[in-house]
Amino acid sequence: MSMLFLLIAFGVIFYLILWQKWSTTAASVAASFVLIVLDGIPIWNGLQQTYAAGLGSSTGNYFFLLCFGALFGHFMSASGCALKIARVLTNLLGKKNVTVTLFTLTALMVYGGISVLVVVFTVGPVGLAMMREANLPRRHLAACILAGGSTLSMTSLPGIPNLLNLMPTGYLGTDAMAAPVIGIIGSIIQYILCVLFLLFIEKRYISKGMGFEENVATSIVQKEDDFGDLPNGFMAFLPTLILICSVLFLSRVLTGGSTPAAVLGSTVACIVIYLTNRKRFKKRLGDTITEGMQGGLNAAINMAAMVGFGVVIQSSSAFVIITDFVTGLSSGGGVVSVLLSLFVAVSIFVATTASAGSGLDIFWKTMGDRFISTGVNPQLLHRISCMAAGGFDTVPHNSAYPVFNSVLGTETKEVYPLVAVLTLTIPVVSCIICIFLAGMGLV
Repeated sequence: MSMLFLLIAFGVIFYLILWQKWSTTAASVAASFVLIVLDGIPIWNGLQQTYAAGLGSSTGNYFFLLCFGALFGHFMSASGCALKIARVLTNLLGKKNVTVTLFTLTALMVYGGISVLVVVFTVGPVGLAMMREANLPRRHLAACILAGGSTLSMTSLPGIPNLLNLMPTGYLGTDAMAAPVIGIIGSIIQYILCVLFLLFIEKRYISKGMGFEENVATSIVQKEDDFGDLPNGFMAFLPTLILICSVLFLSRVLTGGSTPAAVLGSTVACIVIYLTNRKRFKKRLGDTITEGMQGGLNAAINMAAMVGFGVVIQSSSAFVIITDFVTGLSSGGGVVSVLLSLFVAVSIFVATTASAGSGLDIFWKTMGDRFISTGVNPQLLHRISCMAAGGFDTVPHNSAYPVFNSVLGTETKEVYPLVAVLTLTIPVVSCIICIFLAGMGLV
């Protein structure tokens, strides 16, 4: 019955978010309450000590990152820097290449070590202006950024400096370059399939006459008529370069890694934007700061609400059953058999927790020794586990979606069908192909 209760809770949150358009916070509270009641967890303890504790912890962890990231996005838009960058890139590469440009730009930034949660604030304002120039829906921008930041640049490319790619090294004695051939092949597969799908849906939008939608959430994206003149090209790009360099270099010297580096970089970038564009702010500085911080706070709370729901799941009886089932999976046989079992185990954990990082962490803590003892090349275990983590974490209650919706003015209902192909189906297909290639001796 415990598994049935969990499925009911999943059904509740999917239905409320995708069909009833509830806020992620309200939907997560409702789904958590349903699971707590059905599973027999004391109601107040479940809500206060489990759900609220998870929400509070996540809010504390991401508050400054999201608030200052949103502030940077608002400063970029209010100053005209985002529109100028969009104009430069569109004129240089052409409107027909907007999709590939945004997807590739995001992938390169994430591969360079910048969190996708930072990238959405960096690329978002520019991307929205480019979407308006190309007259493409906002959901297309969300698809480009999520695909660029959650596929090859997050899991399969050798050398990625993110937590997901570094996590297995402590268990396997490998490094970030583990299984380079398999990783590169998987990355090529994902890049080609993602680009083909993005271009396919772009053509569908054009054929159906679907263009850029104006709404309150995208009102910060300034039009050229809003400015007497736009900043020059170098000064428009400078704040973004400051933020990127801060994340890449300061994260190595500051305690806490990339998060304080991103906050400091965002702060410096905002100061530079203001000092070089004071006449464009005039009396709007206070409003820009208030709207930016409020937008970041909303994103932080909505994201944390999903984390709270995940914590409730991990405290339920169903999660114990899932863990027992996964640990009972066979890890014997040849290379392909072992890697397929690893793929299934990681996929179950990341789907249940709605988090690639949390799911992979649980896998290595509970099942690492078993798979290490199989004798399969540790580099293959490393790369395939990372690639597997980047598939079934794509569930409607993934905590990244509220952030994207807040920044880009989208809804999970319109974005999820796209990312279900881009960040679930395509990574899973590429991972399975790589497993069979590994069975042929490739590393």
